Amino acid sequence: DLEILVHEPIPAGKFEHVSAWGWYNEFPHWNWYGNEGELLTVTVYSRNEKIKLVLNGNEIGIHEVDKSKLSAVFQVPYASGDLIAIGLENGKEVSSKSLKTTGKPYQLVVTAEQENLNGNPDLVYFNVEVQDENNVLVPTAVVPVEFELEGDGILQAVGNGNPIDLKSFQQTKVNTFKGRCQLIVRVNENAKEIQIRAKSTTLEEAIAILKRTN
Repeated sequence: DLEILVHEPIPAGKFEHVSAWGWYNEFPHWNWYGNEGELLTVTVYSRNEKIKLVLNGNEIGIHEVDKSKLSAVFQVPYASGDLIAIGLENGKEVSSKSLKTTGKPYQLVVTAEQENLNGNPDLVYFNVEVQDENNVLVPTAVVPVEFELEGDGILQAVGNGNPIDLKSFQQTKVNTFKGRCQLIVRVNENAKEIQIRAKSTTLEEAIAILKRTN
């Protein structure tokens, strides 16, 4: 098994200082628009002997895994497409993982964490994603989303998981974080139907409907 993380580009004239309890500013995606041709630090975490890194069919290199850190570090000139890390043992491929550049944000998708309102749930969770035209999550998308709630329930909270974007959880709008956000509805007893509409000015809106089926 292995994981690929890409370090966010450091602005010119700046440097990164990580304390003993800190973490590098790394992300598991290959969406770095505006940084074409710039060298990005790609770290592959693995227990394999060596790692081969391939970008759009071209081999970037083969590095031994530092056993003390369980990682291999590459400098990769950014180009959109497919970044593939391949784990090697005795020269044979034994594992792999890829990061693929997504398209631009195109639509919102709302998914409830349950199929219906049977059982009189107190809370219902609706997860929202920003997706491209190919229905793939856009992990860098930060867009404002506004909710409309209809039916037998009231807004309990909205959130996005961003630790530096704290505001009232009772508002009907929130910015996505890493392409996602969440709405929680408190359901009235014996509710028959809940409808959630998620809207953003630049994206296709989405609707999710939950009904009682018994």
